[in-house]
Amino acid sequence: MDVPLTEKLALNIREVTALTGVCRTELYEAIAAGALLARKRGASTLVLQADLRAWLDRLPAIGPSGAGKAAGAGEAEPAAEMGAAPAPAPASRRRRRLELIAAGGQRT
Repeated sequence: MDVPLTEKLALNIREVTALTGVCRTELYEAIAAGALLARKRGASTLVLQADLRAWLDRLPAIGPSGAGKAAGAGEAEPAAEMGAAPAPAPASRRRRRLELIAAGGQRT
């Protein structure tokens, strides 16, 4: 009996990735930071639907000025293109992302 992903009580990481579009690395980083609650069953990492929804609800919303894209998502900021201060190094972007994940998705 095949149960649709949206009706399963618990999902493995592959299923969470398929359902949300969030990559494995970011899921494991969120789990390690304590922002996304996961459970272990043998070698499998499982995420309850309720915990996944709670984590997604805590992620910051993008307002109308964001035009549907988060800053730092692969393109340079307009200020950086205009000769303003250079964009942070990739290591500091990663650190900020991990801090954001650790804060449960809320900006600090």
